[in-house]
Amino acid sequence: MQTKLTIDKLLQNDDFIQWNVSGKTSSFQDWNKTIDEASSVDKKIYEASIKILDRLLSIDIEGHIEIKSEEFIDSSYIKLLEKFTSKKQATKVISISRIMRYAAAILLPIAISSLGYFYFNQQPQDLFANHLLVTEYNPSEVQIRTADGKYYSLPNNQQKKWITDNGLFVSVSETALKINKADDFEVNLKDKYTVLVPRKNQYQVELEDGTNIEMNSASQLAFGISNSKIRKVSLDGEAYFDVAKDKTRPFVVHTQRMDIQVLGTEFNVSTYASPYYYSTTLVEGSIQVTTAKGDKKLIEPSEQARILVDDYKIEVVDVDVQEVVAWTSGRTVFRNETLDVLASKLSRWYDIEFIVGDELKDIKFNGTLTKEKKLLHVLQMLKYTEGVDYKIGKDTIKLYKD
Repeated sequence: MQTKLTIDKLLQNDDFIQWNVSGKTSSFQDWNKTIDEASSVDKKIYEASIKILDRLLSIDIEGHIEIKSEEFIDSSYIKLLEKFTSKKQATKVISISRIMRYAAAILLPIAISSLGYFYFNQQPQDLFANHLLVTEYNPSEVQIRTADGKYYSLPNNQQKKWITDNGLFVSVSETALKINKADDFEVNLKDKYTVLVPRKNQYQVELEDGTNIEMNSASQLAFGISNSKIRKVSLDGEAYFDVAKDKTRPFVVHTQRMDIQVLGTEFNVSTYASPYYYSTTLVEGSIQVTTAKGDKKLIEPSEQARILVDDYKIEVVDVDVQEVVAWTSGRTVFRNETLDVLASKLSRWYDIEFIVGDELKDIKFNGTLTKEKKLLHVLQMLKYTEGVDYKIGKDTIKLYKD
């Protein structure tokens, strides 16, 4: 059975690269004949691959040799990949080192030697070294922490993109982190990170396998990048997972009180401190929930597994999934919710502590709030619907019976 032709396969083919950079004269395979006999669909793939190589290898070289920085080469290469790769599939990163090896040997043997040194001899660093600003820990902003305890700030009002020396394409902005892995990706033991999202914020992470994670406020997500048989992340807080399907590599979300194992599905996990339980809610597919004490349950769509705080037992209940995941669209839905629990949600939304009087903790509320609502609007709603008055302090809001 003939394998499907793709751009990334051609850009990993040594003979195809050599044929291009030698002026289409030197190769083992007769590529001209191969292309002539190809189908119309495959011809377009060949043409796109040739354009990528031609443009990459002739950047700003017009009658003279001028070597640009590795940052310039990287950014040009990324733009080419984004233009020619199908948007219907997750973008794959093709290692630039293979292409530059032939360029160095055939086109620019002397001039790009410094660039070659950069790609072949640079010591492995973490993903964000030399690209993001190292800073002190700041509990009020989204940050990325490395395995050795460094903290990185996110770029302000811009998106940064680069290719790492071990074959990863990284894109970072104030709202999202995206990582793609090349076929010849090499494992770097330093590639272990934690994304920290403070109260009042949300953040999106796309892992190298294509899994999308939307993190809620006051949450931390720890992950590594490897070729291991199990994909594993750790979560403290709340996140919505859309896991990329891979039957050969299960995906595991580890929390303090439970592990959730899936092959490819969508679900919500919350480890926020609740008076009674932690939870995971399944949107589609199936997941297996396992507690620290070994209790296991298989969860079906529209079911919520609750890990009871007192005894670690799993309780499975039917829920309205749209209510549970409403936070991903900037809403919170509450049904028969006590003021104590509602106040903890508002605390994460507005980044301020609520002090709830004992006489109010059992008052129950029903309704929907959007994140665009000002805090004062919410406080007024509590006052005029249930007679809950408030006193605003420097860092706290006290709720008491009017």
